Amino acid sequence: MSNVIQFAAYATRTAAPVAVIAAPVAEVVAPVAKFEVGKTYTCRSICDSDCIFEYKIIARTAKRLTIQKRDGSIVKRGVTIYRDAESCAPDGRYSMCPVISA
Repeated sequence: MSNVIQFAAYATRTAAPVAVIAAPVAEVVAPVAKFEVGKTYTCRSICDSDCIFEYKIIARTAKRLTIQKRDGSIVKRGVTIYRDAESCAPDGRYSMCPVISA
């Protein structure tokens, strides 16, 4: 532990001053694919590729989806963004859970 502290103290004493130049940076924002109301989304099971999960988007807000499962049950789940597309875990987050993407 003391080696780490000694190294940190040495590094701060011997570090050469660095000039920081503030330049305007254009932020590039990629368009995000969004879930559409009324559309049905499917995904395959990780364990069995013959098992296909099917979910229909009934309603949505900016952060939540209302989803109807194949058995008719309705759930509300949050939306996350992954690789420039919205994604959702309709059955909840757990190991090998089905995830749909827009």
